[in-house]
Amino acid sequence: ATTGISPDGGCFSYGNGTSYAAPIVSRLGAHIFANIPDCSAELVRAILVHYADHTNTGILSEDVLVDLLGNGMPRPEKLLVSDRWHQTFLYQGRINYREIQRVPFYVPQSLVNRTMRDKVLVTFTVAFSPETARTLKSGYCKSHISAKIMRIDSQTGELKDVQAEDNLLRVNEKYGSLVRGTKRFSRNLNPGEWCLRLE
Repeated sequence: ATTGISPDGGCFSYGNGTSYAAPIVSRLGAHIFANIPDCSAELVRAILVHYADHTNTGILSEDVLVDLLGNGMPRPEKLLVSDRWHQTFLYQGRINYREIQRVPFYVPQSLVNRTMRDKVLVTFTVAFSPETARTLKSGYCKSHISAKIMRIDSQTGELKDVQAEDNLLRVNEKYGSLVRGTKRFSRNLNPGEWCLRLE
């Protein structure tokens, strides 16, 4: 939604819809393009969606809220920012058909051993542009990506499943081009090398 001065200048006017949302989101996308050299359109989309949320006042059910807001309201103040409590890792690349790829990230000890904070959230967003075929009966996407958060064993280098307290968010539609997930861990989260396993 957007707010502006009415044509007669006597009050504020309000409007909402995709016609209002598109220029706002495009401006945020341009900000990302300007700050990340050689940034792909998929990375821009992933960043915008990653930092969007559904602020629910309790009036609407979660299903209705998703239908109205799609991927959520953009949060410009969070774009391209890492601080003491929030670390952001960006990656862009290419994955081939039937390929398994690791996207590594590091969980520092200081992020785990924190006073007054006993939970750690690990969230990922993957945006991709799959090949399409208009002749497919069940959808246009010829391929899909699945994603999973895993830990890398420091001794063997093997991938280990992680036990999360909760899976708070999972978006992995078969014919969508966006995969999102959030896991909440308690204080026994192990620091070190982790990865996002893509297939």
